[in-house]
Amino acid sequence: MLALRTTATPSPIWLLATLALGACSTLPPHEYPPFAEHHVQADFVVPADGRLSMPSSSRDLVLHELRSEPPPKSEQLGASGERWWLFPQGTQVQVHCRFRAYAGSDGRVPGPDLVLPGSIALREVPRP
Repeated sequence: MLALRTTATPSPIWLLATLALGACSTLPPHEYPPFAEHHVQADFVVPADGRLSMPSSSRDLVLHELRSEPPPKSEQLGASGERWWLFPQGTQVQVHCRFRAYAGSDGRVPGPDLVLPGSIALREVPRP
């Protein structure tokens, strides 16, 4: 007599457990790198080329707010992620920025002076 050969189908629970186990190995670390939150106001005088360098959100910097008084006439983006706001030469601009900066590969958290370079005055704004 011939024996019948049957194939067992894995149970749905076994499949879910296998997927869950694989997902656990792809989770990011559970802690954030060191960071600092800032709410600053920076004053600038627009240089002869009419461009003010502005930050952009990145892996190490999260912008929550970025605005200026007066608003820029336009914006320019560079190939490597640079960002400039365009104004008439000599315009006095006040920039308001709220951001979170994370530590870089050197372990240091950049401060507002590195995030908003070239300002003539830079001050922390009290949090509401």
